[in-house]
Formats: sequence, C-alpha cells, structure tokens
Amino acid sequence: MVWADFMGLFLLGRRPDTTSEWAFSISVQFVFLGILGALFALILPYIPSKRHLLKGALFGTTVRFTLFSLPYLLQLSELKSVSLNTAVSNLIGSALWGIALAFILKWIDNKVSQDL
Repeated sequence: MVWADFMGLFLLGRRPDTTSEWAFSISVQFVFLGILGALFALILPYIPSKRHLLKGALFGTTVRFTLFSLPYLLQLSELKSVSLNTAVSNLIGSALWGIALAFILKWIDNKVSQDL
C-alpha cells in the first residue's frame, strides 16, 4: 500500500482509481506533509539542537505510528492490516522523511544565521 492509497481511503472512502483521483490524493498528501513539517519547525526551537537528525527520525516515526493507528480508531477495514513489507517500508520512509526534514531545517537555520 502506498501513501496515495492511504490518503485516498481517508478522502474518497476507497483507493484512488483514476489519474485525477491519484493526483488529488498525492497533492493532499504533500500539503499534509508540509503542515507536519511546519509543525516540526515550530517545535524545533524548544528542542535542544544536539542530535537533531535523531529527533527528526523520532518525529517521523511517531507521526507514522499515529497515522497508522487511525484506521483502528476510524474502523477503516482496508487499512487495518498491511503486509510486513508495507509496514517496514513505511517505517523506513517515515524515519528518512524525519531525518531529511531535520537536516533541511538545520541547513536553513545555519544559512540564515550566517547571513545575519
């Protein structure tokens, strides 16, 4: 299962079938990830900067576990069980997303600090 399927089930009540449904699901997914990135950027000043990549990975995996608990709470039967491959790839992907998010935010912070 890919993220567009996950978002499509939340938005459409089923997996996206057409190209426009896939584009819509992926677009909403990117906006949602942007909002999560902004949330991480807002809480980052309150977290000591030591080991920021680890904290990004923890944020990404925490978001993943939170999002994957929603099918149980909302009783979405198609999402209740996923294969081991899907679970492992989503866990690795969410950790990498969190690391990339922390790295980019730290890079931007350093760049802004140098320009001042």
